[in-house]
Amino acid sequence: MRDIRNKGWFWVENSLIDRDDLNPYEKLLYMTLARYCDNNGKCFPAIETLMKATGINSKATIVKYLKNLEKKELIFVVRCSGKSNTYYLKNVEKKEDNQFNSNTSLLNEPVHEMNNTSSPDELLPVHDVNSKETNLKRHNKKTNKEKNKKEKSQKNEIQEFINNLSEDNEYKELLFKYIEYRKNIKKPIKTILPIKKIVKDFPNWFVLDEAINIAMEKEWTGLEPEWIEKHKKSKVFNNNNENKIAESKDTSHLKVDDNFMEQMKARYGL
Repeated sequence: MRDIRNKGWFWVENSLIDRDDLNPYEKLLYMTLARYCDNNGKCFPAIETLMKATGINSKATIVKYLKNLEKKELIFVVRCSGKSNTYYLKNVEKKEDNQFNSNTSLLNEPVHEMNNTSSPDELLPVHDVNSKETNLKRHNKKTNKEKNKKEKSQKNEIQEFINNLSEDNEYKELLFKYIEYRKNIKKPIKTILPIKKIVKDFPNWFVLDEAINIAMEKEWTGLEPEWIEKHKKSKVFNNNNENKIAESKDTSHLKVDDNFMEQMKARYGL
């Protein structure tokens, strides 16, 4: 049978397209009914709905080809008085395997009229098929579009702010380098406020270059002068300790020449 339309789409059997006893209108109408079917292959679109969906502007033409589909045992129709008919779609390829086979008394009986005074418009759930999912997709699409638009606006704002700085191009390149670094570590800069602070805290190329290199080395997400100074002092301290350790291991002053060793041997009878 047809797809359950869990993802906003449906399918029909290849044999529907391959059947040469169906004209284009009958195939189109069958596919349109399939589009509105529920999990059980049942639907009840109004004639006006089918006209709009298929583009067939004649009500008589729709009725004619519905009857043709019924005669060719592709659909089973329960006609309802005062509201839309109910259509059950049969399997195109295997007529005997569908849920309304010849063994069921329902198919062997003439179509029953159902008395109901409800208006046709009261029973049009076909328009609500998958409506929640469709609305959700539309909402997500709108949300993503607004998010992308906002991110693009923020990016343009930051870029425009940097380009308008009085600093030279090399300084500006460092700022863009830092922005790219933050983007790569999944911590993008979204406003110009952090850039303003960086420009204030690191006013020239040399201190900014040093700060950015340290931040990238330590994988920091921010640039704080205190962090930079603390890191530099720590590095100087470590270097001094390494030098002292190296000096303490220097034994060159303990070396003695061969004459001294001979004197010691003679003095102590060695």
